[in-house]
Amino acid sequence: MPDPPRIGLHFTQSEWVPSLFWGDAVSHYIYTRNNIPKHETEKNGEKIFISPNNKLEGVVNPFSLKHLVAFGTQCTCYIPPPRRSGKKQPGQVKSMEGVILGYVDDMNAYKVWDLKEKKIREVSFYFTVVSEGFFPFKNKKNWPEEEEKEPTSFFPTFELS
Repeated sequence: MPDPPRIGLHFTQSEWVPSLFWGDAVSHYIYTRNNIPKHETEKNGEKIFISPNNKLEGVVNPFSLKHLVAFGTQCTCYIPPPRRSGKKQPGQVKSMEGVILGYVDDMNAYKVWDLKEKKIREVSFYFTVVSEGFFPFKNKKNWPEEEEKEPTSFFPTFELS
């Protein structure tokens, strides 16, 4: 696997990731790499695999892979009744469409880009339905407004004086 700076360069050269989210893309990669089970160990006489994070922290509980998803994947997020706006009526918004940007530290939640409101939200794993294989950032109308002025790629140059 490439090291994080090289994978970061790969993300920055991608035409379908807004530059505003390049840092989130690299953080997502590092989180995924550190939580995929790689090390074999024993628990109650059974052989199990644990992640580098589990090994570092001395935890023998295997990490659940069911919440790992690709960066930029489309999702639908349920809005619980106390957080909904407006009165209870048939047209009340009960969900939002978004894009997975990463994971929230020390919480079972995703960082999600709200496509309608154009802002980042923290949404529990259990209130999120992921649409694997759909990447809304490929359509530039889903990008943040300030991205329209920004370049789609960046190649650093060093000037020697």
